[in-house]
Amino acid sequence: MRKYFCWVVILCCLMVLRDSSAEECPIQIRATVNTTYCSVGDIVTVTYDIEGGREEYPKVNILWQERVDEAAENVTVAFNQMGDVVAGSCSYAPEYEGIITVSVHVTDSVGRQEVLVLPEITVGTGNSSSPMLINIATDKTYANVGEEITVYYSITGGSNDCESISMIWYETATGCRAESTLVREALNVTQGSYSYTPVFSGKITTYILVQDTENRVQFAYSPSITIEREPNEIPIQISTYVDKTRVQVGENVTIGYRITGGSGEYVKVSSLWHEYATDSNTASQVAYFYGADEDEHTFSPQFTGRLSITVHVTDSLGRSHFEYVPTVLVPSIDELEIDVPFIGAGFVLPASSSCVDAEAFMSTLVECVYCPNGLATIGNLAFSNCTELKQIYIPRSVTSIADNAFVGCNRIVIFCEKNSTAYEYARSHMMDYCLMD
Repeated sequence: MRKYFCWVVILCCLMVLRDSSAEECPIQIRATVNTTYCSVGDIVTVTYDIEGGREEYPKVNILWQERVDEAAENVTVAFNQMGDVVAGSCSYAPEYEGIITVSVHVTDSVGRQEVLVLPEITVGTGNSSSPMLINIATDKTYANVGEEITVYYSITGGSNDCESISMIWYETATGCRAESTLVREALNVTQGSYSYTPVFSGKITTYILVQDTENRVQFAYSPSITIEREPNEIPIQISTYVDKTRVQVGENVTIGYRITGGSGEYVKVSSLWHEYATDSNTASQVAYFYGADEDEHTFSPQFTGRLSITVHVTDSLGRSHFEYVPTVLVPSIDELEIDVPFIGAGFVLPASSSCVDAEAFMSTLVECVYCPNGLATIGNLAFSNCTELKQIYIPRSVTSIADNAFVGCNRIVIFCEKNSTAYEYARSHMMDYCLMD
């Protein structure tokens, strides 16, 4: 395939910008510090784990800032570069009395960033009270929806007098297309238990947050708890359609949807329209529409570019779900007048091609690719790191696409037919796609 690369500069002229920050699971960082009070030279350790986003994190950094005085004129910075490590720990020994601020910085494979700042750590001379310790345990790590879960805890050390104690339950529904709930309970004893009943299947994370009378803060996580669905629980399902996937500025686009499952009663139903103008990485316009459990919404784009549309639902039990509508392209008039096979100029594979070999287009500047009917396979890393690749047509004849075929292609839109292998691949990999008539 490499012999065709010389044609790329001549043939690739049409750009369809893909926003690489399409709605997906947010990056979630969980981290704890072993103490919020220490002496000069003591070892302070941060333990963390990361999930969500694209689940590939090329940059994971721990930043330690040591403030010597309140004016923050003297700052010592320690920088730990953890690399692509989704769970781990790192340590630091303070050199001065004062305050340490620790933050965890994460960047995923599409460039999205998230930062978690931990509680401040007081560094003393070693003559103050002992470090605060929290012991936390659960009565089970596996339960069903509606089954009560109990967490036991005890707090020792610190000033031995707690100003506030909170227990936080963070319930994440199964799948990245469901939202989460956060429950916070104030406790008034340093040893005891608290119970919670999960609302939906997924995972529960619980932690205790304590502040003593010397304003030192400490927290500790319990083991994660897996929640299984009740036998009679029906997941929320959203069926969607769009009347067209290619329109001009000012032309109406209509989507329809129908909601089933869940509790059968839906307290909030809305469609969210993100309009991304050409050559822009941020939404130029956002529109919300509210409706019933079966409805249609219409919108007129104001810019050339693309529309990203989702339908969001919350049922009467508080469970949430959303579903993508196929991407709608809004090309310019010049782009509409291009008269070539496919939807624009680009690299056309020979009609006799039966496969795209492994690494065939790796790290090239190809922008547009047309795959002919009869193509059956797209191999490993075939289009990996093609950072300029914005559109590719994959016919129904393709029955096998390597899982890593498009890794690093952060701007791509896949043109395909509904229920084809390419269609299922785009949906399972959270990639933008456009259905061909």
